[in-house]
Amino acid sequence: MVTGLTAADFRVYEDDQEQTIDRLIAVSAPFSVAFLADTSASMRFESTDVQDAILSFIERLRAGDRVMAVSFDSRIFGQAGLTGDRARLRRAVFQMGRGQGTRLYDAIELAATKVLGPVPERKAIVVFTDGLDSQSRLATAERTLALVAESHVLVYVVRHDTREAHTPVPPEGLRPTLLPEGYLDNAALYARADQYLADLVEASGGRLYRATTIVDLDEAFEEVARDLREQYTLCYYPANQARDGSYRRIRVEVVRPGLTVRARAGYR
Repeated sequence: MVTGLTAADFRVYEDDQEQTIDRLIAVSAPFSVAFLADTSASMRFESTDVQDAILSFIERLRAGDRVMAVSFDSRIFGQAGLTGDRARLRRAVFQMGRGQGTRLYDAIELAATKVLGPVPERKAIVVFTDGLDSQSRLATAERTLALVAESHVLVYVVRHDTREAHTPVPPEGLRPTLLPEGYLDNAALYARADQYLADLVEASGGRLYRATTIVDLDEAFEEVARDLREQYTLCYYPANQARDGSYRRIRVEVVRPGLTVRARAGYR
């Protein structure tokens, strides 16, 4: 994070037309965060290690930030509403169990609409998953990507790569209906998961982390917490005032050499 920047250090373009920056705000307002933990059988970390990493992430947030802990497998559990009560959040995290199947798309739609939809600004989804979806009934990959692109929610993904742990033969006693479509073709299955998670963070201006070990997981959560603490908000009135429902592409540049900007790709 580079501190001390001013509006003069930035250029903002909407559909390749430069915009007049009205003001720049260094981060100050609290965040509302929906934390989504994939608790399906495909996830290979020990539950206690994951719980410890989630609790460490929550403790790194600022006092005014609110979090809702959500676990998902074949079911979706909202363990507590958005709250800053750390004791309540610890209880919610310790209640996370382990199940079969994965409703990743449904969980993201729930977080973007029901949990964070009423929140006017400064909101984020943090999702820990391997990217596989086997049982979503309400949402699709395309629908969740559109929701994120149309909202003001940042999405951070901590991806646990489970492809080496997957066997192409269904484990004994596990009904084939619980397995994702294309399960026997691991390469295609994981290629879709990789692309979906990459598109998800690009649409929101968030970031994708990979966690192979529990140390990676803890470091990724630390990076996400830092990102939520340290941001700039650039404000402008669009030169194109038409309210036609079209998608507007945003490009943000910084004039100082040697710096890289990460920002959302656009809005509707």
